Amino acid sequence: MIYLYSILVLLFFPLANFARFFSKKLGIFFSTNRSITSVLAKMNPKEPKRILVFCSSAGEFEQARPLIDVLQKNYDVHVFFFSKSGVEFVKARNESISYSLTPIDTIWNWQKVFSKWQPDFSIVVRHELWPAFLDVASKKSRLILVNYSRTDVPSFFTRRLLKTFESVMCINQEAADTLSFLPSDVVHVTGDTKADRVFARARQKNDVALPDFYKSDKTRNLILGSAWEADVAIMAPAFQQFVKDAPSSWRLTICPHDISDESLKHLATQVSGFGLTPVLFSQISGEVDVTKVLIVDKLGILAELYSIAAAAFVGGGSHHKVHNVLEPAAYGCPLAFGPLYKNSSEACHFVDDHSATVVRSVGDGLTWLKSIELSDFSLRKRVLLAAEKLRGGTDRVLLLLFKI
Repeated sequence: MIYLYSILVLLFFPLANFARFFSKKLGIFFSTNRSITSVLAKMNPKEPKRILVFCSSAGEFEQARPLIDVLQKNYDVHVFFFSKSGVEFVKARNESISYSLTPIDTIWNWQKVFSKWQPDFSIVVRHELWPAFLDVASKKSRLILVNYSRTDVPSFFTRRLLKTFESVMCINQEAADTLSFLPSDVVHVTGDTKADRVFARARQKNDVALPDFYKSDKTRNLILGSAWEADVAIMAPAFQQFVKDAPSSWRLTICPHDISDESLKHLATQVSGFGLTPVLFSQISGEVDVTKVLIVDKLGILAELYSIAAAAFVGGGSHHKVHNVLEPAAYGCPLAFGPLYKNSSEACHFVDDHSATVVRSVGDGLTWLKSIELSDFSLRKRVLLAAEKLRGGTDRVLLLLFKI
């Protein structure tokens, strides 16, 4: 069956290549070099003990990073990325790690990869279930799945793929409960290694320099992170009403999810429509009046902004699904987000712990901001304590990895 699948992939790939003319994302995918020759050229094993890590993109790599940091002390680690964005991420940060794009998913390509690298372990992060890779990896190494988080019942086909793993490590019991078709000694609840990575980054010295006015004790900062139009439609008017009577001085900074020119222009128009004055981050020079709403038009500074925030509204939850709530929580930021948060186990955790607020309307946003104005340090401590409960996934995964 796996040979038939591989033949179909080889036949389909050239045909699908034509779709790049109709889709920008497919164009990026097919413009990347996935030849097996190119992949093998990037794999230069130096140590006798080796590990392969399979990630979809940069997000999964960041989740796996705490594991990789420990494993690199005793193993050669090579990371495969399905998405070009993952390669660009590690390249931009000059990461000292062996990495490449995945080859086309055929049994012959992966046999060549495993023949050259000869890993002791193959670690898949989250949900990258590629049939040919899993078939070869399960026969040529010990195949492990980490940070499994899906809570829907797996399909028949997905079940077959999940049965190839020697161990499946889930982020919570809810995910583990969907895997009752696997032997009990295969499924483990370890937590999410992502929390350890977020906390480690929060404790590191950040090289990103924020303007001095952000560090003023006289002004408190509200950060809208990864914001969509629907998030701004709630929080911008709530903020506009709030600052009229707020006893403290507040500044609003919006980090949009999309920083394309078209999106930034639309966001500026939207903010202006609520009676606020927008200014792009790239246009800042010297002091900026606190009445101006800063719109961040560059990447890589959201975590630093969370570090100086008096409150953080995490975007996505008013649009489709909430983004990363752990980043601001690692700094003890009082949290809020929209009602579409069930995709995030961390967001659910903070809501259940009463350390985050769900904002469904402008009125909810205004009430939340007023509560932040009246709160003391105990609220930040509560958020930090709730976040701390999510740590430790890396240690639990490593303990299981070397017990297997």
